[in-house]
Amino acid sequence: MDVTGSVIRQQLLPLTSPGLVDGVLTEIKGQAALVAMDVTGSVIRQQLLPLTSPGLVDGVLTEIKGQAAMVAMDVTGSVIRQQLLPLTSPGLVGEVLAELGGESGLEFKTMSCEKCGGHVVERALRQMPRWREKSSSEEKSATTEGDTETEGED
Repeated sequence: MDVTGSVIRQQLLPLTSPGLVDGVLTEIKGQAALVAMDVTGSVIRQQLLPLTSPGLVDGVLTEIKGQAAMVAMDVTGSVIRQQLLPLTSPGLVGEVLAELGGESGLEFKTMSCEKCGGHVVERALRQMPRWREKSSSEEKSATTEGDTETEGED
């Protein structure tokens, strides 16, 4: 990544429209892990994330599947990952946790004790209230639908 280009992009970001921000993220698609772990690329991505659409945020996490541990244990990659987790769907956060835990779940200890990975695991676990909110709203809608069907049968 080019430091000068990164600085120029950083200066222009506050002046850009959401469509342009999505365009920049689309442009670097396919290089998510590389950009996340590069110091200059990471700074740009950190500034872009709050300005982008939720679909692109989920796309970034999906793109780095299979590389979760590598990105989480990288100094700059872990910062990006921590920023992504609150912006993405609870289901995708669960997938990240599952990948970080490994096939047997035994990798959680290693990841949690790692200087950067521990922060990513913590941020992912802090998303648990959103899971409860989602399941509560799903239960309420299922109950409401059930009540409506029962009323129609009388």
